[in-house]
Amino acid sequence: VKADGKSLNRVVLGAMPRGRHVKPLVSEFGEYINVILPCQCDLQLQKFLARLPKGSVVQSRHLTTWGQVRDALDKQVKKRCLQQKLRALKQLNERMEGDDSFDYDGFLTTLGCEANSNYKLFVDANEMDCERVVVAVPREPLDFVARAVQAGHPRSVAINLPNDLCKAVDWNREAPAFDIYKHRIEFVKFWTAKAKELKGDDAKMLETAPPHLRKLLCEKRLAVWQAMANHYNYPDKNLVQDILNGFKVTGWLPDSEIFPREFRPPSMDVSTLESLSKGLNQHVKAKVLAATGGELSEATWSETLKELNEGWMELDQGTGDNAAWAMRFGLQQKDKVRVIDDFSVAGVNQTTGLHERLKIFGIDDIAATLAYSMDSCCQDKHPQMLGKTIDLKSAYKQFGICSDDRARIRVATSSADTNDFILLMVNALPFGATGSVAAFLRISMFIWYIGVVGLRLAWTSFYDDYTLLSRADCAHNASWGAECLFDILGVIFARDGKKATVFDQVFSSLGVNFDLREMCNFSVLLGHTENRRLELIDTISEIFRCGTFTAKGVGRLRGRLLWFENFVCGRQANFLVARLGKYIRAGKGDIPLNAELRVTLQKLMMRLEAGRPVEITQRLFSTWLCFTDGACEQACSVGGVLV
Repeated sequence: VKADGKSLNRVVLGAMPRGRHVKPLVSEFGEYINVILPCQCDLQLQKFLARLPKGSVVQSRHLTTWGQVRDALDKQVKKRCLQQKLRALKQLNERMEGDDSFDYDGFLTTLGCEANSNYKLFVDANEMDCERVVVAVPREPLDFVARAVQAGHPRSVAINLPNDLCKAVDWNREAPAFDIYKHRIEFVKFWTAKAKELKGDDAKMLETAPPHLRKLLCEKRLAVWQAMANHYNYPDKNLVQDILNGFKVTGWLPDSEIFPREFRPPSMDVSTLESLSKGLNQHVKAKVLAATGGELSEATWSETLKELNEGWMELDQGTGDNAAWAMRFGLQQKDKVRVIDDFSVAGVNQTTGLHERLKIFGIDDIAATLAYSMDSCCQDKHPQMLGKTIDLKSAYKQFGICSDDRARIRVATSSADTNDFILLMVNALPFGATGSVAAFLRISMFIWYIGVVGLRLAWTSFYDDYTLLSRADCAHNASWGAECLFDILGVIFARDGKKATVFDQVFSSLGVNFDLREMCNFSVLLGHTENRRLELIDTISEIFRCGTFTAKGVGRLRGRLLWFENFVCGRQANFLVARLGKYIRAGKGDIPLNAELRVTLQKLMMRLEAGRPVEITQRLFSTWLCFTDGACEQACSVGGVLV
């Protein structure tokens, strides 16, 4: 679960973000020389540089003292002597042949550097102050080529996925259908019986939960969660207890041991939040009252009433003076209004500290899973694969927050009926708190892990969206197994409606179309849905029709085009999308459409109509190595060697 291969997957699939580049696999410079000179002695430095190979450059220079130089030189000599002894012992024990790479130590000796060091001294111990100049020496050409061939191309590196997921993908592709059906039936049979056996333990555990969580958790079979965590040795040992007690959303969050290690300290502590909350609360109240009225406000209030009815929130009968108030607002999406609680304006998110970097399985990981299956397949034809998505219902609201944070935070909104200011006490995980994201990802990863290790499902999880892949002849069994897992755990998912999808060769996940119709011939297409493409075309057509644009509208269009271009073959639109950036700050109100913007939008329209989807094939893992070099002396020239 801790595997951190997202950047590597983007390199292999050719999906690096714009402005980001792959770091060189082989360093340009083979050695660095510390030249110690008297202060302001450039003539001596230039004479020394003339002795070095072409391309040697000064990397840095700064003033120092002889005492600092002496100490650094002594440490380096000792370190290099130890490295030489260890290298000799390794060659002796492993009976290895000598290293055929370029002898940079001998090169340093010919320059007159101090023994077992890269220090070239032009001063003596009588000099109190001196200058340290670091000179970088390029690699010897044959040494560079040898190391480059050894490193290979970034795309020759295997797709980086969690080992358990790779095993599940291989098993789903190669195992007989009978074995797949049998394994999953036995899993469901065993854990269904275990759930009945632990029913009494579920009730006892629920009695220990805080009163505000008992309604939320009454359908969760937490004793089964704990039994599964123990049976499959899940690393997050405290997950079930944290579900039972409620998750923290302020202060340092617990280390789950399932994500890559990375510390992100809070910008302020909880005590500071408590002292600042009175001033921040008045600011929040003013913003809430100013936003009353309108259809969006009515939709937000309607969602609030639903949450009150479900027990996800409660009306605060007090004044909430000692709590931090988050501002509730509605965000209009395509066919619904999503209610968001802004805990940043309340200062709550600023108190959150993390020990790890939260990781999710995005589109890159779905594509990497398909690419891995094709790359590791040894047959002439890849088995036909199908895909679908499973979406959890009100995912955050199925779990709650701890008692301390429940007393510490409130959500501020207004009634659409009376325009009164209202404070709400929070029971379920609020959508908008950083702590809620960390908490739910722990839950999401647990379900994913049990699915991969227990049911051997080839699936990924993106918050509450699970993307499931299966061989065509086992698709029904895979879907049945995943749904049984959710039922055994007591997790509610979409069983009907547009989010309840079925397996198909062409399916949508996270807003992108995956076309698996030619996967048997080792080809997968990633593109956008027809609705998304037509939506962008309609947006540009509307600008042409009106003859005007707004800075906000262009900014929104640019963001959606950047997302669109990630999954369209080629990079021709980079310049066109970048040109839209200058119009984001064009001013307020409607602005007449000028000739430059008109031409840019016309070319983007052509791009939207003709752009091909990204193709993932086995060719991604077959590369030529081409070493190029350029010269600019009397005439410019470029040469290359194909390996």
